[in-house]
Amino acid sequence: MPEAHHLIVIWQSIGVMAVCALGFGILQQRMQDTLARGIVLGIIFGCGAVLSMLSPIVYATGLIMDARSILVGFAALFGGLPAAVVASAFAIICRAWIGGIGTPIGILGILVVAVMGLLWRGRRRDERVGAVPIASFAAFGLLSSFHLLLMLALPIPDPFGYFLRAWVIMTPVFIAGSVVMGMMMQREHNLVLREQALEREALTDPLTGLANRRALDGLLERAVVPARGETEGPSLLMVDVDHFKQVNDTFGHKEGDLALQQISAVLCATVRDGDTVSRYGGEEFCLLLPGTSQAAAMAVAEEIRQALARDSISLGGQCLHLTVSVGVASAPVSGGSATELFAAADRALYRAKRLGRNRVLADDGRDHGLDDRLLPFRRAQPEPELESTLP
Repeated sequence: MPEAHHLIVIWQSIGVMAVCALGFGILQQRMQDTLARGIVLGIIFGCGAVLSMLSPIVYATGLIMDARSILVGFAALFGGLPAAVVASAFAIICRAWIGGIGTPIGILGILVVAVMGLLWRGRRRDERVGAVPIASFAAFGLLSSFHLLLMLALPIPDPFGYFLRAWVIMTPVFIAGSVVMGMMMQREHNLVLREQALEREALTDPLTGLANRRALDGLLERAVVPARGETEGPSLLMVDVDHFKQVNDTFGHKEGDLALQQISAVLCATVRDGDTVSRYGGEEFCLLLPGTSQAAAMAVAEEIRQALARDSISLGGQCLHLTVSVGVASAPVSGGSATELFAAADRALYRAKRLGRNRVLADDGRDHGLDDRLLPFRRAQPEPELESTLP
């Protein structure tokens, strides 16, 4: 019975779509390169389109209906141009190989739905993250069914009759298939987005929005590996705000947090694209400068020191001029590992603080003995008053 065969084809198509959606989810998690992911996604969906065409609903010799339009459209919708091109190429080659009177409109229909998917992709980006836009997918399925109008150009008796029969049967299939396919793929997409958001949260300082200590440790480890054997960089700057405890004691921790945010903005405005500014803890910041010599890193550190000393920070109705002490360490001068580089920057920072603060010092690779190692345990000297002026 034709109806039974149609149901079998529809269930087979749903199975193919489910496998493609699962492949999409795996790619989202495993492949970070957008171009490569799009190409592989196009191959998966292109193979799905081929399988769909090998088991179609046959209306006449060479005139077939199947789920290739949904698969190619969703390859473009979720994979962008690379996926659309690859999936369309697979589908077009297979349709040309099958042949028959419907070949020209079949190929043209593939191109039409690929373009529709790319256009709909721009619209989907504006939708709320985490939503499953069922109505949007249903509308896309309905729009995709319009390519059946190409059947009116067939050089056969009563093309309108063939179009009407195909449209009545296939339009509900396109709509239902798009909703099912879209929900499966959107679910996989949302899972990846949530995982990425959690990962970003775990690597971000909530107060300043900068990278946190965990993120910096990983970046520093990765930065020193390619730098081994090179003559310059990376360099690490450790920045400590002088006498910041007085800010918290005088204005309160809420105003102190605002000060840290303003200091973060100054640090970010000073560095280049590709450099990393992180809050390492409390009032201490670290800057990772890849491919930067010690002399260049010293210049950056001095620029930061002067900018913070020059520009006032508004807190509690007063303008404060804060200063910083900066320790600078560079590979390979200060060592070739992340541990050695961090220890050297930390050592230089404590020397800068011991010598009077508000200065930049570079690690010279020498151990300054017991005096430096005991520095954190020395009895604190009385803190000087903060310099402030009324606005």
